[in-house]
Amino acid sequence: RLSVFRHRLSVFRHRLSVFRHRLSVFRNRLSVFRHRLSVFRHRLSVFRHRLSVFRHRLSVFRHRLSVFRNRLSVFRHRLSVFRNRNRPPLFQNTGITANNYYTFTALSRFLANTPP
Repeated sequence: RLSVFRHRLSVFRHRLSVFRHRLSVFRNRLSVFRHRLSVFRHRLSVFRHRLSVFRHRLSVFRHRLSVFRNRLSVFRHRLSVFRNRNRPPLFQNTGITANNYYTFTALSRFLANTPP
């Protein structure tokens, strides 16, 4: 009778140790799952941050490009204003334009017999 009791006790102890082992395995797998989930969330937040940084840098680049285009157009406009200020006058009703202005002045000086 005593050996049967001992056997049943050892079986109980073994089943208890098996249960404890399975419980520890379950806890380990759960902690591994939680860790992987936190890693995934962290990588997702890092990806979102890098995406926002990329979008910001793209908008900064577009803004600097528009600023450059605006400054270029301002420079062209000021250059054309400077050229128009230094351009000889236009003769409206004579057909004499700025292209043949110097030829016309040379001809008129020659006809007026004035030294250039």
